[in-house]
Amino acid sequence: MVKDMTVFVRASKGKAMAPSYLGGRLPLSSNLGRFLREKLSGALNPKASEKELKFLHPLLINQEERSHIPKEDEFLVEMIKNREGYHLFMYPFEGRLVHEVMAALIAYRISKLAPISFSMAMNDYGFELFSDKEIPLNEDNLEKILTRENLMVDVISSINSAEMARRKFRDIAVISGMVVQNFPGQQRSNKALQSSAGLIFKVLEDYDP
Repeated sequence: MVKDMTVFVRASKGKAMAPSYLGGRLPLSSNLGRFLREKLSGALNPKASEKELKFLHPLLINQEERSHIPKEDEFLVEMIKNREGYHLFMYPFEGRLVHEVMAALIAYRISKLAPISFSMAMNDYGFELFSDKEIPLNEDNLEKILTRENLMVDVISSINSAEMARRKFRDIAVISGMVVQNFPGQQRSNKALQSSAGLIFKVLEDYDP
């Protein structure tokens, strides 16, 4: 309860609900992404005027020693293997939503080289592809993976193969009222929402006017 400028709370017997805000999903703008790449490119200069860069300088030196700090005209790609499996990291600095599409695109293009499946994770700065199999990527075929050739064809194919369209359609279905998110006194699970939205998506996909 909120009264005046005071919030009154009591211990809950059920599970706590963590609030989330759509503002957290806003992607980096192209201008901000370019600005970050410029700053990162010159971050190894200890005479940088920004106090934030001075504070991060030891960490950035460590990154340069272990891997690399990309310049403005460079694209950093890292691959590691641990006990969980094989990890591929790429850092475009283009925002979460762009990276979601790029992750599916890169995974699709790699899967055309060899049969392999991936788990994907992304944030505003880059994305990760994870597999329990060795990822067939090296300096020779990296340029082919990142080429602009057949870009839109591969993007559409990757979206369909990763079923990203189905996942995004769930939000559209809820907002438009095609799927009921809540019943009186009961909230439907994400699994149930995805299932209902998937059925509607299938009907629309097969519809031929």
